[in-house]
Amino acid sequence: IRSRSTFRLNVVVGPNGTGKSTLLCAICLGLGGQPTLLGRADDARLFIMHEKDKASIEIELVPHPSSSPHPQDTFGFGHTHTLRRVIDRNAGSSSERSKGAGASTFYINDRKTNYKTVKELVTTVYQIQIDNLCTFLPQDKVGSFSGFNPQQLLIETEKALLMKWYHAHQRLIVLEHEVSAATDTVQTIEDKLANLKADNAALEKEKALMEEREQLKIQMTLLHQKMAWLKFDDARQRAVELKTEKAIVKKALQEALSATAPLEQKHANVTSECERLHSKIQQMDKSIKECKKQHEKNLQKAETFQDGIETTLGNINSIDALQRRAERQVQTQNQKVLDLEAELANYPPKEEIVARREEATKELRTLKQQLDRAKRSLHSISSKQGDLQDKLSTMTTKLTRMNDDKARRKEKIFRQEPSMGQTFAWVDQNRKMFRRPVWGPIVCEVTMKSKDAAMYLEQHVANAVLKSYVVECEEDYNLLWREVRTKRNMIINIHTIPGGVLSSVRRSYSEQKMNMLKREHGVIGYLDEQFSAPDPVLETLRYTSGVASVLVGSEATQDSLDRKGLLDILAKREAHDKRPGLMSSCIFSCHNGKSFKYTSQISRYSGKSTLRVDEINPPRFLAPGIPPEQKEALARDLETVKLEMEDIQPE
Repeated sequence: IRSRSTFRLNVVVGPNGTGKSTLLCAICLGLGGQPTLLGRADDARLFIMHEKDKASIEIELVPHPSSSPHPQDTFGFGHTHTLRRVIDRNAGSSSERSKGAGASTFYINDRKTNYKTVKELVTTVYQIQIDNLCTFLPQDKVGSFSGFNPQQLLIETEKALLMKWYHAHQRLIVLEHEVSAATDTVQTIEDKLANLKADNAALEKEKALMEEREQLKIQMTLLHQKMAWLKFDDARQRAVELKTEKAIVKKALQEALSATAPLEQKHANVTSECERLHSKIQQMDKSIKECKKQHEKNLQKAETFQDGIETTLGNINSIDALQRRAERQVQTQNQKVLDLEAELANYPPKEEIVARREEATKELRTLKQQLDRAKRSLHSISSKQGDLQDKLSTMTTKLTRMNDDKARRKEKIFRQEPSMGQTFAWVDQNRKMFRRPVWGPIVCEVTMKSKDAAMYLEQHVANAVLKSYVVECEEDYNLLWREVRTKRNMIINIHTIPGGVLSSVRRSYSEQKMNMLKREHGVIGYLDEQFSAPDPVLETLRYTSGVASVLVGSEATQDSLDRKGLLDILAKREAHDKRPGLMSSCIFSCHNGKSFKYTSQISRYSGKSTLRVDEINPPRFLAPGIPPEQKEALARDLETVKLEMEDIQPE
């Protein structure tokens, strides 16, 4: 495509599918833009179509006549610049993180250069900001542009028109903040001054009260001193009176002591006699106690002697009985001796018996050693067998738990989405409230046949559908919405499949064409054949996401897409389909460990197809709950333990 634009408004008009978006993509990539700016792919190599290995974009830039040289212009202002970008499918890195880095080669006026130089020329000399949505707005970025508020839109517009306007605007914003801060500072000082004046008035009042208080304290001190002198005079008068009374009482006391002297002498004599009698009584009590102790000791000795006599009599009777029993045993033993002597006469000689005994002893010792070794070996085997049995039981339980992939995947999903787990918990606890079964979330009901199928299904089906529930009647729909969404304010999406019936599906391609696609282009099958699910869930996925018409391919499919025109084959209608025009298609493929989704849409106006290519990320919800490698490793360990148990089984 060759286009020469003017200095004014340039408009490209045409129906859908005529290449307007293709021209826009070429301008973006030709000016050094990254593929992510277009919102269609992350790798520039995905824009190479029509079985080609290389793509070339050439753009000629001429400075505006009224423009002045840019201060950083090192490319020769006023000269025409021809930019050329060559994209090679077979060049660049193939790693997922690099996004095709190194696949593009840049030229300025037919001189090879790098991406940084092209970016600097476009930005500084021509002031084209290709990553500014006000300068370049792809169709897939309209949603992001509509999210700008008026302030963001003004700033981006200033950047797009003239950078000095943007810098002047930023300086005005800074000055406005400084003026606002100064105004706030003056107001703060005035408020602080008013507060200080109010505090000063309050302090003046407190000062007057403090001075009045000091005067009252001085008067109170004088009154206290006067009160002390009055108390001293009263105390001195009272002391004189008490001294007179003391002299009178002292004289009366001396007279009383003289009258009671004979009585005190008599009292002392009586007290001495009482003490003597009390000492004598104590000695007699002590003698009585010693006599009682001696009497008790004698009684105990008498009882001990009586018990000894009775024990001795019992022993004598026992000895008599034992003597009689011993005599009877002697008679019995004598008879046995006679019998043994008679039996001994029939035995072989003693030397022969001794020899046999020694041989039997040696054989018994050998058998005992063998028995001990066998016991030790048996104990070791039993211990090892017990350990292996415990290990086998633990590993079997763990493997059984791992094989329940749906339960493990459900636990993983609910850890990532706690709100989904809360909704499921309520539904699971209240299933008796519903008339018919309730299915969901859909992501927990499907069982994938492969990791690639999980990746394809999660990319194709919207997250809202994967997180939704399926009911089989309108009454259950109303009940679930009312209890979960209205009353508990939990987010929930619900689909209704009347009666839970799975309807018949009409495939996009005949059986003959499908066999040809499998044989010649590596197509595996339809997406709905790559997983299993209950009928209501499968019907929901077919109805909402069209999984029955999406194809799943392989690496051979990617080669057919690049070199054999597979998209044209899919777009062509079969002989039995009399409808006019081409067919839309959607197919998954893989190459070098990466997976891609090719979506072809047919324009209603031009009848031509537009292609969208998406790189597929690893699954987040539908990935296996336990990695297959971990299951295989545990299964191998389990077989090893079983073989060890078979080896130690006794023959």
